[in-house]
Amino acid sequence: MLISASGPLLECWRYGTDTERQLYPVTVIVQVRKTSTNPFITPARHLHEILASFDLADVDVLFQRDSNAPLIQNPTLYGDVGAGAIHPGVSLGIHQCSAGTSTLGGLVQLQFSGETEWRTYGLTCFHAVWPPTNHRNPQWFNIYNAVKAFTTWEFSPLDPRKSESFPDVAQQVLRVDHPSLRDLDNTIKKKDDLIADIRTPRFLEYEKEINKGDDGRLSESAIAIYRGTVRQIQATEESRSPFIAMRDSGSYLLGHVYAGSGLNRTRELKSTEESREVHLISTDWALIKINPERLQPQQHGDRISGNRPFHHGYIERAAVPAQFHYDPSFGPFRSMKLQKCGRSTGITTGTYSFVDCVRFTEALDEYGIPQVIPIWEHKIASGPDGSFAEKGDSGSWVYTQSGVLVGVLNSGDETKDTGTMTLMSEIFDDIKSITGATNVRIAPAPNS
Repeated sequence: MLISASGPLLECWRYGTDTERQLYPVTVIVQVRKTSTNPFITPARHLHEILASFDLADVDVLFQRDSNAPLIQNPTLYGDVGAGAIHPGVSLGIHQCSAGTSTLGGLVQLQFSGETEWRTYGLTCFHAVWPPTNHRNPQWFNIYNAVKAFTTWEFSPLDPRKSESFPDVAQQVLRVDHPSLRDLDNTIKKKDDLIADIRTPRFLEYEKEINKGDDGRLSESAIAIYRGTVRQIQATEESRSPFIAMRDSGSYLLGHVYAGSGLNRTRELKSTEESREVHLISTDWALIKINPERLQPQQHGDRISGNRPFHHGYIERAAVPAQFHYDPSFGPFRSMKLQKCGRSTGITTGTYSFVDCVRFTEALDEYGIPQVIPIWEHKIASGPDGSFAEKGDSGSWVYTQSGVLVGVLNSGDETKDTGTMTLMSEIFDDIKSITGATNVRIAPAPNS
């Protein structure tokens, strides 16, 4: 109870400052609240005694202030995103909300009892589409039941079948942009700044002479430099135009949240091993119902094109999977190399940690009273080439290097340079439970 009351996270890593990660000492890390001033000498002694009883006296113990955070930021856009296509790995924003940017993981399809067709939705984290209190649009509070809806979704799911889950309110306040408006503005400004930098004082002098016509005095070499600079400006303006058109037309609106896990909801995960107890896991997912005009260009019957990691200028494009795959019998294993495609850091590679990690969080009991409970999490360590994830990457799908999906990234720890994910199998099970769907699959490519 001492740890559960004071420490929101319990992990085990090789932790240190050596340039070689494998030389770090194995360390049990207890993350405590950011406001904590307790030296935790007695709890550390107790943990050392417990470790020694298991012949692990050489394992270190570290109490550390909490540094875990949702990966949400305000990145800029890349490439052909302004064309309006849906790109897994490109930014999401909450419509008419000042909150930061996250990532669209990809596209999934649901099939319901008695139906043969598949319905297509975007899949990301619920906290990626959740407007924080201090970022909510004041106009939303004029919507009937909006306040009740936000309170409900904090600990309960958004079930499209139940009126008490307020799915009608979600259509008005949980609308999603792809790419985010802030990213559009940032990208346009970046290109504006580039044009301003190109228009140097020397270029302006050349332009002034050119505008004089026959009276202008420029050498042939100066004229060639001027014309080359003009072509550079025109190319930048041309690349900027789709983003301006998307922003001004409002076509960046992707759709609204159709169903979701709720912000702080947990569920039981029953192990297949009889000797293990029931574990609680966090559920963090949202299904986005996509506006038909955005989805239609990529629809081919019940197949969807473009449901693959966005390359983000990745140098080894041949190594980017041609499409996502899902195998319900597959699970990550110790030291497995995993990739993710996120808006801020693009395609990165990390290593799966098979050691169970525990985070302590608040949940409501059957009487609606908050209580501290342990939840089990899956962690990914960054590789030698850089951070596995940074702010803006929440919602990214995590997959093997061959494209087999493993989970969805939901948070990260900057101090330990790790990411946290929810397994795709757990998300799919919860989607079925909340929506009533009989089948869930990754939206397949036309040629699959």
